[in-house]
Amino acid sequence: MVHPALEFSDCYSDSPDFRERLKCYENELEKTNKFLKDVIKDGNNVINTFKEYSLAVQKFSQTLQSFQFDFIGDTLTDDEMNIAESFREFAGLLQDVEEARMMLVQNASDLLIKPLEKFRKEQIGVTKERRKKFEKESEKYYSQLDKHVNLSSKKKETQLQEADEQLDKERQAFYESSVEYVYQIQQVQEKKKFDVVEPVLAFLQSILTLNNLTVEMYTFRNKGTKCNTGEIPFQKVQFCTIQVDISTFMVHFCTFKLYFCTFKIP
Repeated sequence: MVHPALEFSDCYSDSPDFRERLKCYENELEKTNKFLKDVIKDGNNVINTFKEYSLAVQKFSQTLQSFQFDFIGDTLTDDEMNIAESFREFAGLLQDVEEARMMLVQNASDLLIKPLEKFRKEQIGVTKERRKKFEKESEKYYSQLDKHVNLSSKKKETQLQEADEQLDKERQAFYESSVEYVYQIQQVQEKKKFDVVEPVLAFLQSILTLNNLTVEMYTFRNKGTKCNTGEIPFQKVQFCTIQVDISTFMVHFCTFKLYFCTFKIP
């Protein structure tokens, strides 16, 4: 949404149109403040979920690490030794990934939460303080102006002069507070273009970097692993072949046994 521009010259005219434009920016400021609160809340939820997920994966990794394969036979074949080692390799990969994830989690608050909290408190908070001051000075000035308009001309010259000086003083304070308020609004509108966007972008980039790093870790480990994805289908094919051989043997064995049992010696 595009709002009408605020000019410093408008502070001195203080027209109804100027007040209406101020109201638009104040509403926008409230929306921005609510948005930042939601982002901070949801961001903290994401970070906490990352922590819980990482702890669960590390527990899963420890379970894989502790598992011991048992095989039939006196000695292990090369394939069986590779399979026995595979879970430890899987656990190592998961552990490396989660160490990288925990580094992300540890930096996440500095990347996302703290900058947004700082902007909300220092920029939006200061703007609200400027608004309070502006409203206070506005009330004082117009109250003094109303008194001045209704001032009796029968007053002494010194009293009229004092009233003029007091009105000028209140007018100057009002103009200063108005200019400060408009300046602060302009500052917030400009700074949120980067002070709000940069932390979100940095957090997103850290997540994408972790995803890319995970793929690289897997690729690197998969090249040197003793039990890679190509070996598992081979083991399944080998098992199926052995099963066919065993089934054939069992058929022959049962046929021979049946023949032997039915054979009668003359």
